[in-house]
Amino acid sequence: MVAQHLGRAPVTLQNGTLLPGGRAVASFQLQDQNDQPFGNAQLRSAPSLLFFGFTHCPDVCPGTLALLAAVQRDPALAALRVIFVTVDPGRDDTATLRNYVRAFSPSMVGLRGDDAQLESLMSSLGALRAITPTADGLYSVDHSRARCRPEGSLMPPFILLQHLLPQHALSRVVLWATRLRWSPFKNLLIGSFVSGFKPDLSDADQYDPLQYASFNAFFTRALKPGARPVAEGSQQLACPVDGTVSQAGPIQGEQLFQAKGHHYSLDALLAGAAQHWAAGFKDGLFATIYLAPYNYHRIHMPADGVLREAWHVPGALFSVNATTAANVPGLFARNERLVLLFEGAAGPFAVVLVGALFVGSMTTVWHGDVTPRSGRNATRLLPIDSAAPLSLPRGAELGRFNMGSTVVLLFGKDQAALRAGFDPGTVVRMGEAIGQVSAP
Repeated sequence: MVAQHLGRAPVTLQNGTLLPGGRAVASFQLQDQNDQPFGNAQLRSAPSLLFFGFTHCPDVCPGTLALLAAVQRDPALAALRVIFVTVDPGRDDTATLRNYVRAFSPSMVGLRGDDAQLESLMSSLGALRAITPTADGLYSVDHSRARCRPEGSLMPPFILLQHLLPQHALSRVVLWATRLRWSPFKNLLIGSFVSGFKPDLSDADQYDPLQYASFNAFFTRALKPGARPVAEGSQQLACPVDGTVSQAGPIQGEQLFQAKGHHYSLDALLAGAAQHWAAGFKDGLFATIYLAPYNYHRIHMPADGVLREAWHVPGALFSVNATTAANVPGLFARNERLVLLFEGAAGPFAVVLVGALFVGSMTTVWHGDVTPRSGRNATRLLPIDSAAPLSLPRGAELGRFNMGSTVVLLFGKDQAALRAGFDPGTVVRMGEAIGQVSAP
């Protein structure tokens, strides 16, 4: 229909859902990013692509808008208008919305309005949103379309959208965008992120976010010396990252707990390394820690160890937040990941870096940037930096996430114990004691 409106030749559907006819858009009246009225008359003035989202969205929204902005730059599609409609008007005021859409394209339109107007527009287009209170007194937002699972329950819209998105293509776009050094673009991107997520920069080595050369340099920023003291005592197990505990506890045979109703196996998680390493973690201990976008994103050694093997495992790039973990079976064994295997004083342990939607790459001190790759088979990685020692002490930096993700720690049977209170939902900081390793 868009092609017909633009006077172009008919196109063949390659991927997506073909609707047999148009839908009538309900009467609505919203305000644009300049606080000007925008309703049905303005919508009819040009062919438009509408996307419902919110500026605090950490992954799907910015990635999709970056892709739509790139499509819009095609000279043949100059008449096409991209419209971003916020489903979170309580937090997305006019100024926030204006700065957000400008970060993607000067011609992008941003719309906001009261709940009644939003619901009228969204329901006429078959779009949904869900506002869910959280334990910290705030709320989370899910949005987009929904569908029924075979058993009849609703798949959350955020999960459905991830199944439909070209995950790796979007991650490549993010990889490119977050490394751009053009000041107007990177400053808008950083400014929007700081406004939306309000990261604590008081302990950053460079306090001024706009002084970083690129968004990725800001996102993977270093901390001031001493900002994260490492727990004292040779048997202390140090937290490898800033984040929130997703799950932790004993490995039941070869099964790790992901979320209610979902488990995954050591063999599936370790992939190519499983043959020689999975048995060593059977009936052992695991900890899964989620890094939110506002967290510090460098990863450190939880204990003294010598790197014995490293594997890149290709896979999907679903988000790794709590909503996705509760709805995507085997999430951490399905996503792309790096499996780092160490020998420590008490025995073997593993640090698994799990990729996620819009994680353009992961980095280790031994292998440099490891970007999403094609192919179905796990690949053993060889160090490319001969100057990086294979043996690292507890607290030393081992890598970083270029955009947010999750770390899974594995320890063998009777080789480690987690401290009391290290429970799901606990906020942790790199270097703090999260348990103890057994004496050799």
